[in-house]
Amino acid sequence: MWMPVSQMWTNYLNPENMKGLSAFSMLLAMLGNGLMLPRALLIRDFMWFTGSVWATLFYGYGNIACLYFLNIISKEFFLSATVGLISWIGYSLNPIALINTLSHISVAIPRLC
Repeated sequence: MWMPVSQMWTNYLNPENMKGLSAFSMLLAMLGNGLMLPRALLIRDFMWFTGSVWATLFYGYGNIACLYFLNIISKEFFLSATVGLISWIGYSLNPIALINTLSHISVAIPRLC
């Protein structure tokens, strides 16, 4: 859980280490953890939700922000990651989206059986 904090602290102390950090791996980390937000809300698991939010914001987006502020990634990459994250969080916290997810699951499960 504390790995994002130590990564950002290391980046702060030695910004040259950021040049070896892949922006796409941070984007994948942000996306992977962000995809778990609706599931955590759906099953009402507070610990899973907390972990997903923490990793999405601090590990993924926090390191992308560090990369941007040190001029390692472009403004377009940073803005697209920001807009994507805000849109996904808005979608995930929308109760109607969760109801739609439940309806898609209930329709898909009988097809599998």
